[in-house]
Amino acid sequence: MPTAEERITRWEQRQELIIASMQGMLDTLEIIRDTIAELASWLKEPPSSDLSDLIKALIVRSDTISNQIVQIGGKLDALPAALAQTVHNGHPA
Repeated sequence: MPTAEERITRWEQRQELIIASMQGMLDTLEIIRDTIAELASWLKEPPSSDLSDLIKALIVRSDTISNQIVQIGGKLDALPAALAQTVHNGHPA
């Protein structure tokens, strides 16, 4: 059976652990509070039009890239015939 001093020491250790845990919880709650405050201030700001402009720019860029891919495809389609003619004639077409 533990002595009274051993029991008091265990209680003190447990008390210190509880205090440390409570401090950790307090730190977490402060972070949550600060994050909520930041979100609340962000929500008050007027909406940005950057996203729609970005989407429009991406669509234009996508169309440009698609056209370039089609052009490259056309050149690739003509490549075998050009190579055959070059090999047959012995010089570039």
